[in-house]
Amino acid sequence: MAAASTWLKPTPWININHPSIQSQAHLLTSPHSTSKSKALAIFRFVRDDIKFGFSPSFYNINASDVLAQKIGFCTPKTTLFVALCRASGIPSRMRFASLRADVLYGFGIPLEKLDHGYAEVMLDGKWVQVDSYTVDSELAEKARERLRSEGRKCGYGIDLEGTTEWDGERDAYVQKTAGNLIEDWGDFEDVEGFYGSNKVTQNHKYSWPFTLALRFLLSGPNNRIVEVRDEKI
Repeated sequence: MAAASTWLKPTPWININHPSIQSQAHLLTSPHSTSKSKALAIFRFVRDDIKFGFSPSFYNINASDVLAQKIGFCTPKTTLFVALCRASGIPSRMRFASLRADVLYGFGIPLEKLDHGYAEVMLDGKWVQVDSYTVDSELAEKARERLRSEGRKCGYGIDLEGTTEWDGERDAYVQKTAGNLIEDWGDFEDVEGFYGSNKVTQNHKYSWPFTLALRFLLSGPNNRIVEVRDEKI
């Protein structure tokens, strides 16, 4: 098992030395004295200031660009969360899993299963897993209302059995719940490490025509996300 110091290093995607990452990490964590309180400040920022949605870059985006664009789904938001944690001296790493696509019901995503990026953070001497920053609080609240009215447990980015909260002590998931998990692939250096790994089959590597098509298809899901978020309760 790699030493904790391994999970403090930059990668081309987790570009912790970028000035914007350094500045944002300092802004978020300077009022706090413990690793847990710093991690929770980063968590709240990534959850609510980076809105859930899809940029044209899809998952192929580094942390500083996620921060600049202020939009992302599970994997880009995990890239940013891990970068801000590492920039704050908190060992953290990316993990990947395959999930049922039911969690994105209602957004018009044409997939049967999803590659899901989430984080693992070293706090108080143990690794704690979290993906509950994936969906911003505003969208999650509206999603819960829709699911309850439709008699569904999963969709619009969330699982009703999940949570958008995290205490820094226990694992917390909004998407990677037991009911959605198909397979956990483990930890990877970054998003490129996942898609380039021998542990991952070719089925996970989106073809360039599919990736190109996504750039033109994502406006539909993004419009649906905004519609749900802006819905009056």
